Amino acid sequence: GVAVDIGTTTAVVMLWNVQTGEMMDVSASTNPQGAYGADVISRITFVMEKEGNLDVIHDVIIDCINKAVEGFAAEHGFNPENIYQYVVVGNTTMSHIFLGVNPAQLAVSPFTPVFTQGLWASCEELALKGHKDAQVHVAANIAGHVGSDITAGIITNDLMDCDKGHLFIDIGTNGEIVLTGNG
Repeated sequence: GVAVDIGTTTAVVMLWNVQTGEMMDVSASTNPQGAYGADVISRITFVMEKEGNLDVIHDVIIDCINKAVEGFAAEHGFNPENIYQYVVVGNTTMSHIFLGVNPAQLAVSPFTPVFTQGLWASCEELALKGHKDAQVHVAANIAGHVGSDITAGIITNDLMDCDKGHLFIDIGTNGEIVLTGNG
């Protein structure tokens, strides 16, 4: 399986053994979408400027992920068609672009996402390296500028089940802070 965190600045791709739960490898690279804008608003503006730009900016992140998977396959001696699961997180804009969904609504008040729920697709639909029927899960976003990367952090740190106050901070190009206490 493959887990991906699409950050505005950095894309992290991890190879996992889904039978043992062991992380086998990790690749971090500069998000190539940066060529189309350093921040999410610039990238949304790029998408809005010309028909076809959404495809351009979508394709470069798919290519980035595929190159990481090809590197894993070469390093560990497996066929990429043996990948059966992907989980993808990112800020809301990155999630939209990854799925080829126009993020224009995120640039204007009230910053409403096209989707917030988790979504499923196949590797074949997204042109990702893997078995053609491999499931790709894009985790749920919380709001217009609070994405699935934060959702994943809340879930993996069991923050909703904590009876004490906890502070979870995502320091990135877009910073988010989550404060919890008593559920």
